Amino acid sequence: MTAERAMELTTDRLGLSDEQSRMISPIAEDLFAEKESLQEIRKTINDEIFAQMKSETADAEKLEAVLTASLEQLRTKLPKFANSFAKFHAALTFEQRTEIVAKMEKRREYADKRGRGGHWGRRWF
Repeated sequence: MTAERAMELTTDRLGLSDEQSRMISPIAEDLFAEKESLQEIRKTINDEIFAQMKSETADAEKLEAVLTASLEQLRTKLPKFANSFAKFHAALTFEQRTEIVAKMEKRREYADKRGRGGHWGRRWF
């Protein structure tokens, strides 16, 4: 999904005004620009875990180094994400935020019923 498509869906689903769309569009563009680097961080971690699972032994120090490096990369992005969230929140009305909360709650309930939602690896056992 592109930032433009996300904005179309958000505008449609939340009934954003033109002013709200103008406020939120740069936020979406910025966050979608970060999407690729976040996916690369996740891929690096997954690749290391995968490689170690295929190995006869696990190298805790190497995995810790990969995790630490990934955490540091994420740490540099945290202020931008927090500020973007605050701007997004401020651009929405109470009713629009309520609609988002309802959707999030519904997704959490569904994920919990399906065995996801923070229980890493549960589907394997």
